[in-house]
Amino acid sequence: MKNYVEALQFKLKCFQYHYDRALDALDRLNKDNLHIFISEFCAMMEVMWSSIQLARTCAYKQNEVELNVFMKTLEGPMMDELNYINQWIEANRVENVFLILDDQTIHIKPILKRRGVAYFEERGLIPYFKEVKVFADEIIDEFMKIYDESAVRFDQSWRTVDMHRSSFICKECGALVTSILSHLGNLCGITSKVMESFLPSSTTYVYGHEVIRADLLPWSGVNEIQEDEVIIPIEGLYFNTRKEPAGGCCGSDSSVFNIFCESGHPIGKEAADCYMPHFIRIPLDRVKRKETLS
Repeated sequence: MKNYVEALQFKLKCFQYHYDRALDALDRLNKDNLHIFISEFCAMMEVMWSSIQLARTCAYKQNEVELNVFMKTLEGPMMDELNYINQWIEANRVENVFLILDDQTIHIKPILKRRGVAYFEERGLIPYFKEVKVFADEIIDEFMKIYDESAVRFDQSWRTVDMHRSSFICKECGALVTSILSHLGNLCGITSKVMESFLPSSTTYVYGHEVIRADLLPWSGVNEIQEDEVIIPIEGLYFNTRKEPAGGCCGSDSSVFNIFCESGHPIGKEAADCYMPHFIRIPLDRVKRKETLS
């Protein structure tokens, strides 16, 4: 993640540099330096779009859920502007998108929309030059706000991650309950999306107390994750661990034990209903952790 942030910081300096150069050319605009203003504007647009994409990537990698929520709240004009910038970049790379009139007024020609059935309207370059800078600064700030707030929220310095990969075995009989799993290193990988795996990989696990402290509980109620549980993906169960049907709407709602070791001891509860992310809850008093050192 550090590489993305550093790259963005560098791109933003380039963005400001080309904006300042274009602004300087605009202050002394004449027929002899029109090309300087246009060139700097084009360079600014390229690095500006790259900055927007990098900021969005930072937000996405830090908190995909928050980013998706933000993108859905964007008003139509803002999404239209993002689409316009993208299409402008592509068009400018292969054709002349500028119309220069006799009075040195510069227009951006209508740009074909992505689906190729309509055009974005013609725009005056000089007013757009300043407007798009303001827009880009605002959208980048919004993306980085998601990144910054999530970075604070997901401060994980309090965690102690299990060093070795482990399996969990039944405390009663020693039967394997899970495959070999790794303690999840980054809680940012957890998702609350319904009907998707709560954990980012089929070979990871996390403890209930970590989920609670990080404020990542997927819902509330009597069948919520508890502190003294280990949470594993459904795919992380050992092949001969038994899973039986349980109550719920479209699947098990994790309110009762329906996961059993091969000897029949109840060891876990499956969360696999339609209104929740999917995982297995295993109370720590039902299992032991068996480290794999190799």
